[in-house]
Amino acid sequence: MRTGEVFALTWDDIDLDNRIIKINKTVYAKDKEENSRWYLGPTKTIGSHREVYICDTLYSILYDYKELQNKYKKKYGKNYKHYTLEEVKNKYGKLVEYKIIESNSKRNRVEMVFTRKDGTYSGTDIVKYPFKIIHHELGIKSRFYDLKGILFEDKIAFTKEQIASFYEIDIRTVERYLEDNKEEFNENGYEVLKGTRLKRFIEIFNNQGTDINVGTISKATTVLGVFDFRAFLNMGMLLVESEKAKIIRQNILDIVIDTINVKTGGATKYINQRDEDFINSWFEEENYRREFTDALKNFVDMGDFKYPIYTDKIYESIFREKSAEYRRILKLEKKDKTRDTFYSEILDLIASYESGLAEVIENKSVELGRKLTPEETDNVFSDFEKQSLYIPLINKARIKMASRDLAFRDALHVKLTDYISPLQATEYERFLGEKSEDLKERLEEAKDVFERLKERE
Repeated sequence: MRTGEVFALTWDDIDLDNRIIKINKTVYAKDKEENSRWYLGPTKTIGSHREVYICDTLYSILYDYKELQNKYKKKYGKNYKHYTLEEVKNKYGKLVEYKIIESNSKRNRVEMVFTRKDGTYSGTDIVKYPFKIIHHELGIKSRFYDLKGILFEDKIAFTKEQIASFYEIDIRTVERYLEDNKEEFNENGYEVLKGTRLKRFIEIFNNQGTDINVGTISKATTVLGVFDFRAFLNMGMLLVESEKAKIIRQNILDIVIDTINVKTGGATKYINQRDEDFINSWFEEENYRREFTDALKNFVDMGDFKYPIYTDKIYESIFREKSAEYRRILKLEKKDKTRDTFYSEILDLIASYESGLAEVIENKSVELGRKLTPEETDNVFSDFEKQSLYIPLINKARIKMASRDLAFRDALHVKLTDYISPLQATEYERFLGEKSEDLKERLEEAKDVFERLKERE
């Protein structure tokens, strides 16, 4: 059956008692129509009118699906969507097609087989959706049938062979990535089919005929791994051997950045301030910063240039960049304050450095009975940053900074490339979700607290 024939089916076309499907029409879209874009018309040729036998597996699928659809009708009640057919005639009065119109009228009502849970009829869009994302949104120039998956259990599924064919890699590469990233793929929609579910999938897959360019699946197959669309994109995010995967990653990043710009009002350099932990980290770091600059002032024998020098040393120790390099990567303007763009974890680690260094600098100066020379101060710093307790904290901070800045700010820290990793959903929720707010909103909420603190002074 052709795609248009499948999605043109109504329940009147399916005779479960006699196990026959009557194929006598096809569905197509007319995008400029306002009332409805889906039309039912004749099949490609008169010879295409035919009857298809319903095998045991397909019978079971259709029977269960109809039962499920009836349950959804009861669940949604008045909100369940219904459709009627409107005749469309040519200028000679000849009936040429039917327009599918959403309507609660029972006159000329049509019961479409393939609808969404709430009854919404979307024609062939459900199988073309992945293609539209890849072709139009992600910029991959490919034919529809290069990507076409299988409509299985109300979602689109792809086999390993289809994944390999699309990304132009061999099946062994797909299997290697699956083995190396099991947990990630399982969380993102990859699953292994067995038993009855596998039999149903094979029946549907093999009945697609020439629409799929990767052959058929043997009925003797006992287990089969399949990807949903999310898992399909997941593979594209990981593959380094595929040019198509590279294009997908580049364009997904553009889409994410555009979305973030809309969410944040067009600016991403201060997206760090949408984190609910930012204010506390920012105030605490300011206090420790004062301790550090006081220690440099009182116990180090250097001019005022010592402040930016040792600030840069802290930055380089934590994220391998001096202030000027960091500002260039984030494209900060002269009016932008560097520390106002740091994530809370970076601020916390900087505060730890400043607090610890202030103490050891003072202790060394007291021990010698004089201010430290530049060389002595460098030695104190070198010994301090070698402490093993900072290693896991630094690694974590580098991962957070490199990964977030690439995803949220489109900023690549070249010296931290090895630390870049995919962001978890919780990260997007943290900076873009309901809990996230811009700094102005948070300061407004905390205004009473600041006023009480001011009264205590």
